[in-house]
Amino acid sequence: MSRKTLRIAVLSLHACPLGELGTRHHGGMSVFVREVCMELGRLGQRVDIYTGAVEANHDAVMRLGDRVRLIHLSPGDGDPPSPDAIFSRMDDYLQALERYRRRERAAYDLVHSHYWLSGLLGERASRAWGVPHLLMFHTLGEVKNRSRALPREPAARLRAERHLARSSTRVLAATQEEKRFLARHAGVPAHRIGVVPCGVNLRRFVLSDRSVQRDRLELHPKGPVLLFVGRFDGVKGLDRLVSAMAELEHLKDLSLVLVGGDGPGAPETSRLMRLARELGVARRVRFEGTVPQKRLPAYYAAADVLVIPSLSESFGLAALEALACGTPVLSSRVGVMASLLGNGGSLGRIIPDTRPRGLAQSIEGFLEHLRARPPSPEELRDAVRPFGWRRVARTLMDQYLRSSQAGGKAPQPAAAKQEGERS
Repeated sequence: MSRKTLRIAVLSLHACPLGELGTRHHGGMSVFVREVCMELGRLGQRVDIYTGAVEANHDAVMRLGDRVRLIHLSPGDGDPPSPDAIFSRMDDYLQALERYRRRERAAYDLVHSHYWLSGLLGERASRAWGVPHLLMFHTLGEVKNRSRALPREPAARLRAERHLARSSTRVLAATQEEKRFLARHAGVPAHRIGVVPCGVNLRRFVLSDRSVQRDRLELHPKGPVLLFVGRFDGVKGLDRLVSAMAELEHLKDLSLVLVGGDGPGAPETSRLMRLARELGVARRVRFEGTVPQKRLPAYYAAADVLVIPSLSESFGLAALEALACGTPVLSSRVGVMASLLGNGGSLGRIIPDTRPRGLAQSIEGFLEHLRARPPSPEELRDAVRPFGWRRVARTLMDQYLRSSQAGGKAPQPAAAKQEGERS
């Protein structure tokens, strides 16, 4: 299959892969979709990415590469849709998708959906076109609810995820742990679940001088710097991280930099800022807001530690980016962290207790460890070389092959199907 040119319909309805990272709906999934599709194009595949998230100053159809297009579906009013609106207007999105496909005379070899909302559309499209449907959830409502993060995910999402997990040709998990969860709790046979990890752009995330980057970002030149990168969401455990700073008030030069969020007026950002003021740590907690991905390497390089206090993560892409920049990671036991960080190795540590006091103890202990045994930045970077996006794309191509074989034969190339439609 890798020697053929496949035409792939990728669905990312609620999040545009070019969206502003760190905002409510744009995190690791947006990075995954953009990066892996670009690599698929470089591998010779033809990819159309469909999204319902209309970003400012974006054309209806955008060419991201020689073989990769981004198509904005608008079922009517053109306003940026909420997840609830997408769920209630699935028929409209299917019609918009079909109108574009017919106008372009496009025939696809498979549908790859990202997130459960896209899965609902992908299921209908794959049936209408008679092609395999692959689904990657990125986050699971049941897992989030078990983490006790608020707000809780609605029953409609849980039912849809269970249905889609069983009905899709193939389900893709980011980690072996997610694969086991899908098999155990969603009833998906293990042979129908593939594992495709997140990746890291090793050309963008590179080693650089810490002191130089701190000067550029105007960070404290001497004291240790903790960094968080991601969406501001209850599941991320940011209230615990801010509270831990109060437990570490004796470390006078310690600072925390938070990258992400929807701006100072957003509810979650305002709540965290208020918490920092109430705890008396506002001067040591710096809210950077959203940062373009091209500027993220400077933040990773400037920090002493990336902290991931999340209650739940499907993978933990920020950890790969930090390690690629030579910065170790302190993380709760989520996503790929246990297997990536190991047990107290040079890459980082797992936080055994993410409540504020336990988190503070882990931070202080890890900083002491780093002072005594500073890790080699080259060693940290080497650990994530297997996660380059080209390798991830090749792993994904293997999953496409497996999905085609599930139907008893490989899919007919799209060009041949188009000729058949015209004859």
